[in-house]
Amino acid sequence: TRRPLVITQRGKGVAVVLDVAEYEAMQEKIELLEEMRTAEAQLAAGLGVSNEDARSQVLGRIIK
Repeated sequence: TRRPLVITQRGKGVAVVLDVAEYEAMQEKIELLEEMRTAEAQLAAGLGVSNEDARSQVLGRIIK
């Protein structure tokens, strides 16, 4: 199974063994959440770009 294996010592968890694919999926989720937190902070600081401006920038790069 892909369930984590908890290794204990004297009845307390000391380590976890994970399937590599599960570990990688967890890392990707963590990275995405960190990027979302950064984006939200940037928006709160007024550093956002409107949808129309973003669209224009992307289309400008594609059309070149």
